[in-house]
Amino acid sequence: MEIYSSAERFTKKDGHKFSAQVVLVNFKRMLAPHKTALPEVQEIQQDGMLHAVVGLYDVSLPDLDTDPIYSTLCAAGANTIVVLRSVEDVLEQRKCELATTGGIRKSRRKKTEFADINRTAVAISEEAIVSDVGNGVFDELYSSSSSSEQDSCDEDTSQSLTLGREAFLKEAHQRRLLDPSSAASVGIEHRLLACATFSKVSIKPGETAVQISLIAVRRSFRACGIGRYLMLNMKDYSLVGHYDVLLCYADHKATNFFHRYGFTDNPVIAHKWRHLTDPWDNSTLMSYIAPFSGPALSLGANTSTAISNMEQHLERWLQEGFSQHYQQLSFMERLRNEIILLHAKVQSQEEVISALTAELDHVSVQKQVLEKEFVTYRKQANQMLQKTSRQQAEGWDPYTED
Repeated sequence: MEIYSSAERFTKKDGHKFSAQVVLVNFKRMLAPHKTALPEVQEIQQDGMLHAVVGLYDVSLPDLDTDPIYSTLCAAGANTIVVLRSVEDVLEQRKCELATTGGIRKSRRKKTEFADINRTAVAISEEAIVSDVGNGVFDELYSSSSSSEQDSCDEDTSQSLTLGREAFLKEAHQRRLLDPSSAASVGIEHRLLACATFSKVSIKPGETAVQISLIAVRRSFRACGIGRYLMLNMKDYSLVGHYDVLLCYADHKATNFFHRYGFTDNPVIAHKWRHLTDPWDNSTLMSYIAPFSGPALSLGANTSTAISNMEQHLERWLQEGFSQHYQQLSFMERLRNEIILLHAKVQSQEEVISALTAELDHVSVQKQVLEKEFVTYRKQANQMLQKTSRQQAEGWDPYTED
């Protein structure tokens, strides 16, 4: 866990400005034995942050079980940007809310603290609407019910994560029973504003992609610039490292959100990276290819280096274009010569067919002549035979005739 930005400033719709701490977390390394948190974030229980982030994603993605969320967060190479507001800001907000309501607490609270999250199947969509009613394992975490005896454990979750999650849910429930004006009542689940998980992947050496797996922002903190902040930073080389393409499987309702940040659903690019990972349900593979000078946040990019890179890409494209053009021309030339050869063969065969047809006609004529001659000969033979038969009947002997 490392501090990426200690005091990032945001502004809410009502003009209220607040600062947030941005933390970059690798949960796989963070939860490994003998890992020590930075002094600035030691007040945050490390596994508590994991369960809080999973809870945020779980309520944001009701169609997704918690198991794949845990697997995604704790996968090798997966990093998560976590945006946290300060304890003082949470207490100040509560104070303002109590003053607005005249010191009387609302009789009906939302079923879950995370139910005000703006969500998509893969990433935040600032146009999406989220129901306040859920059925996930974290839905009872901030329920208005006072009972904490209900088992919120997922049987399929690994034992260690299950035990840690149960402890986190119990601690969160106990914090709800404390005085809301005390700092002890503020937990990570109150401070968490947004999070985004990404990882580097590749299909072959020399081609690297960064995949945005999950991203979510609380609905009550929409239009504060947090979603924009996350998107711009996940494009930045200084955070994610150099990449050829930035990918995400976006829910169909979230495609416009990603279009605003330069993503495209071009099928040619998607076809190249389609085997990179399994897609989410009802999602579209979208991609972002950074300019030669790097993403917008890389303001220190060397212009001469960018031009050199562009020229190298252009030269490579020209060479590849010439090679492809040569292959196309040679292929067309082969086809042309093949057609000429086939045409010559067909013409030769037509000449043979014409000669055979003429010979067949000549034979047919000869056959008809022979048939006529045969009919005439048979007729004459029959007449001679009949004449001989009559003469024999009359006693005529051709040998005694003078």
